[in-house]
Amino acid sequence: MISSRPFLQRLKRFQRDEDGNATIEFVILFPWFIFIMMMSIEAGLASSRNAMLERSLEQTVRAIRINTASPPNYNQVKKMICDGAPIFAKCDTRLLLEMEEIDPRAPLTVNKNTQCNDDPEIIKPTRGYATVGDNTLMLLRACIMTKQFFVVNGIGLDMPRIKGGFYGIVATTVFASEPS
Repeated sequence: MISSRPFLQRLKRFQRDEDGNATIEFVILFPWFIFIMMMSIEAGLASSRNAMLERSLEQTVRAIRINTASPPNYNQVKKMICDGAPIFAKCDTRLLLEMEEIDPRAPLTVNKNTQCNDDPEIIKPTRGYATVGDNTLMLLRACIMTKQFFVVNGIGLDMPRIKGGFYGIVATTVFASEPS
């Protein structure tokens, strides 16, 4: 008859042994710390990209508002915004602008579905780009497609996708052009 006593003794010794406890805690908790760190970096980058687009849009609007004698065209406005936001790669091809005149006496209705694609491969209804006149109220919306820094994290999974892993950052401003 074979005794199970040596096996039980080894089992009790294994139960009392504390070697490897830190390793087990590390293996369980380390992925969560990395995940939280990746989410923090992604949130910071998204916030800084949004701030850069907002700032560049406001600088461009300031230049448009003052220079009503020769208002810039669509490509010139795009270049002004891209020059003010060097954080965006391929800004000239990934930026889409919408500008329309607003009646100050009518209720403001802004389309919530922002088209954030300037890709000629995707055919969508064209959005307006009105020229700036003297003493008019204008709405300018800029949307740029940008990629995530980390592909898989909690913030990036919640962002709306456009095409090829891009998501859109939108900045909107309303301004009145100065009379010439």
